[in-house]
Amino acid sequence: MRQSSAISVRIKALSQAKIRGQFNHDLRLGRQPNYVDQSRQKLNRVLINYPTPEFCKTDTEIRRRKTGTTRKAMSNQAVATSAIITFGVRAQQIFSEGDSKTQDEALLAVANTMADYYKLTVYGLVLHLDETAPHAHVVFSARDHQGKPFSKLNRGSKIQDLAADAIKQYFPEIQRGIRKRDRIAAGEAPSKIYHRSVKQLHQDLPDEIAQKQTQLNDLNQDIKIKIEHQNEVGGDLQEMITTNAQIRSYLPTPEDKTIEDIENKLAKAEDYRRRKAEQLQKNQVRLDRFTTKDNLNPRDQRAHARAKTRHTNLLQDTRAIISVITLLHETLRAEKDLNAAAVQVNATREVVEDLQVEIGKNFEVLEKLHNKEQQRSAYIAGLEIIDCGIATPDPNAPGKWLPARKYNPDVWQTPDPGPRGWGKFWQKLVGFANFLKNTLVDRLRQTISELESDKQELANRLAEYEPSEPSPEKSPWYEDSEWPPRPKPPGY
Repeated sequence: MRQSSAISVRIKALSQAKIRGQFNHDLRLGRQPNYVDQSRQKLNRVLINYPTPEFCKTDTEIRRRKTGTTRKAMSNQAVATSAIITFGVRAQQIFSEGDSKTQDEALLAVANTMADYYKLTVYGLVLHLDETAPHAHVVFSARDHQGKPFSKLNRGSKIQDLAADAIKQYFPEIQRGIRKRDRIAAGEAPSKIYHRSVKQLHQDLPDEIAQKQTQLNDLNQDIKIKIEHQNEVGGDLQEMITTNAQIRSYLPTPEDKTIEDIENKLAKAEDYRRRKAEQLQKNQVRLDRFTTKDNLNPRDQRAHARAKTRHTNLLQDTRAIISVITLLHETLRAEKDLNAAAVQVNATREVVEDLQVEIGKNFEVLEKLHNKEQQRSAYIAGLEIIDCGIATPDPNAPGKWLPARKYNPDVWQTPDPGPRGWGKFWQKLVGFANFLKNTLVDRLRQTISELESDKQELANRLAEYEPSEPSPEKSPWYEDSEWPPRPKPPGY
């Protein structure tokens, strides 16, 4: 429904018998109606002080004599004109958001604009903030400055235009209301356009109240049904969220570092699957009971629809938990393979470490033997040098020289034949040890590479089973087109 942002002014004449009661209401004197909030009366503001009813009567008589009449005034003649300035729902919010100074100036402008146009005198102006909606009461003189009655001056809806133009300077969003002829043309109900007398209200209200009471009962029944449906939907949604969270808790995570953790999750998932199977069986019995009935009432129809929805949700949950169980079995098998591979790698590393230690010891022995072989070869080469007047160093006594021998060109020019006897044997042994070392290292690297490849493949397979975000309407992991899942593991 569109909220009105219009200002409205309603006029009524005050006779000598009614003026005192209106003044008491405007100024909150004496007993007030129940719709007035006594605790908020201090918020009311009197912008123009009210005169006494006697002053209004005297001033009206003076203005009346200006017309030249000699007849005596009637007892029920108007001695003042009362106007109430009200606002639509949206206009009330706009007016309340302004400060008190702007509100007072706007109401004074509206009252003075109307008084200047009709040549009236503003007797009083008060703003009421202690009722449901903010509004103002204005009291004008009953006649203009020439003594002409206001009832003959106010024709049509000009006063609504004056009020809207005056307040627009302070609150531009507040506008004039829709004219009656436009409201009638738009098909608005006459009861919302025209004011009815008390007698008419007594005649029409009983039927209208009964009609509205029937509509109210229907609305209350609809509200009750919708609230029940909303509670059922909310309960189903909460159950779905809880179920999704529980199923997700069974998925393998990086925190599951041991085989025992995975086996515990697998046992819980199996127990959860059994419970869901039992619920599915009970719900199927309930569905069959509704199917055998004819002409279901609205409550049974809603219960039947809810049972169908629950059956679909239970099927999706069952499929999801079966997929999780399959994933747990694969994760458990992969974890066992990784543990076996880790044991094999550790055993291989121990063997390699032992071989490295043994090879290091052999290299030390080989190095000592090689040094001795070099010393022996140098000594033999020195002995083969025949006396030729050249002194040779003594290998057994560093710093001493052997006596010169005779030169033999054949022996002198013969190259070193290399290691002989045991030296040649150790040379072959060193080559074999190097070959064994390189072969073992290559095999170890190849084994480690294969284990890393298997580990990466298992990680990729686990990532494929990572579920998407849960949806409150469908299964959080699998669509119907993706069923059936992978084959169940052996012994399932």
